[in-house]
Amino acid sequence: MDKKEYESLHELEDEYWWHRALRNIIETDLLKSNESNEPLSFLDAGCGTGGTMKLLEGYGKVVGIDRSEVALHYASQLEFPSLAQGSVSYLPLQDNSFDFVISLDVLYHMEVNDEVEALKEFFRVLKPRGHLILHLPAFEKLRGSHDEIVHTRRRYTRDEVEALVTKAGFNVKRIGYRNFVTLPLLFLNRVSGNIKARFGIGSAASDMTTLPLPLNQLLFGLTKLENFTFGKKGLPIGSSIYCSAVKGDSADIDDPSVTTLCIDALAKQPVMFDAIRWVLEAGFHGHHPILNKMRAQQDAKVLDIGCGTGIFSPFFETSSYTGIDIDEKYIDRAKAKYPEHSFQEMDATKLQFDPSIFDICFISGIIHHLDDSSASKVISEARRVLKTNGCIVVWEDIPTQSSWNIVGRTIHSLDKGDFIRQPGDYRQLIEAEFDIEQSRLMRSGFMDYVVFFGRPKSTDPK
Repeated sequence: MDKKEYESLHELEDEYWWHRALRNIIETDLLKSNESNEPLSFLDAGCGTGGTMKLLEGYGKVVGIDRSEVALHYASQLEFPSLAQGSVSYLPLQDNSFDFVISLDVLYHMEVNDEVEALKEFFRVLKPRGHLILHLPAFEKLRGSHDEIVHTRRRYTRDEVEALVTKAGFNVKRIGYRNFVTLPLLFLNRVSGNIKARFGIGSAASDMTTLPLPLNQLLFGLTKLENFTFGKKGLPIGSSIYCSAVKGDSADIDDPSVTTLCIDALAKQPVMFDAIRWVLEAGFHGHHPILNKMRAQQDAKVLDIGCGTGIFSPFFETSSYTGIDIDEKYIDRAKAKYPEHSFQEMDATKLQFDPSIFDICFISGIIHHLDDSSASKVISEARRVLKTNGCIVVWEDIPTQSSWNIVGRTIHSLDKGDFIRQPGDYRQLIEAEFDIEQSRLMRSGFMDYVVFFGRPKSTDPK
C-alpha cells in the first residue's frame, strides 16, 4: 500500500462509512460467538493502522501484526501493548494461541504469494473451535486505480474464497458478498477511472476520501442495514466478500437472518411460492422442451420426484403420471389443483414402489437441497423403481452463469438449498447409478440449470 494511503487510513478509518460498517458486522459475529462474555484472544493479521484493534480491545487481548513499518508506526500511536512486524505467511506465534484471527483486506496483496499458505498459518495459531473472520475485495471486473494504490494482486469471487478457506482446513460458517447498495456508484467510478487512465487524464486515485457528513452517514446506514440481512449466504453480489469460518470438525450454524425467515415463511405458502417461481422462471418456458421430449414417449409411466404442487403434471396423461413430494402442504395443493392426476406424500430416499415399474423418472430441483449422502439415496431409489430400459431426467440449480444476472444471484443467495453444485458435481452423483447419454445447460427466466438424461447402468456381469 502506498505510504500516503496509510496516512489517509489513519485519519479516516474511525468515522469512514466503509470501515464502520465492516466493524459492525465483525462485532455482530463476536457477540454471537461469545455468549458467555468471557475475555477473548485476538490476532489482527494485517492490522494496518490499528482501527480494528480498537474494537477488538473491548472484548479481550489483541495482538496486531503487519509487514509495513508505516502501518505499525501509526498503530503504535494508539499505544497497543502487542504489535509485531511480520508476514501473515510466516506468523512468529505459537500454535493454538487465539480465539479469533481477523484478516481484513490483506490476502489480496501483491506481497502475499500464496493465500492457502497464509490461511494455514491462521489455522495453526487458532485454538480448537477458534474463529476466522476474513474480508477480501470482489470481482476482477471492479479493478481500478484504487487497486493500484493498495497494491492489489487479485480480486475474488465467493466460490474462490470458500475453496481457499476450505483447502486450509476450515469449515465455513457463512460467506457472501457485501457492499451491494454502493456497487452502482463504485462501478461508475471504475468506468470513469479506467477511461481517464486510457487517455492519460489525471493519476491513480483512492476510493477512500473525505465525504460530506450526511453522505457518509447515509452510506453507513445503508451498509449497516445490509449487515442485518447478511445471514448465512450473504448478498448475491457486492464489491467485497465476508467470510466467517471455524477451526474444527464441523461449523456452527448461525441464526437465520430476517430475510431468510421471510423466505422460509413464503416457501410454506404453495400458491404464493408458485406464483413467484412462475414470474422468475418466465412461465417455466425453459423447461417446456424437456417436458415435451418426455411426453413424446407414448404410454410411458412417469414418476415426478419432488413434484411440489404438480406444476408439470399437465404435460402427462393422468393415467401415466405419479407425483411425490415430502411436503404435505404442497401435495394437498397439487391434489386440489390437478385432481385427475396421482400425487402422494413420500420421502424420495425411501420410495414406496415396487422395483422396475416406471419408464421415466424425473427429478426437478431437489438434489440441491440434499447433501451427497441423501442425494445418492434419491438417485439410487430412482434407479431401483425404473425399468432396465427406463430413462432418468434430472435438472438442478447451478451457480448463476452470468456475473450480471443480479436477480438470479439474489434468488440463489436466498434459496433454502444449501447444496447448489457445479454441473460436474451433479454428474458424479448421477453416474454412480446411471450412464449419462446427454447433458446440457438451460436458462429458465433468471435461473440457470443443468439437465441430464441417462439410463440405468447394466447389472449384467462382464
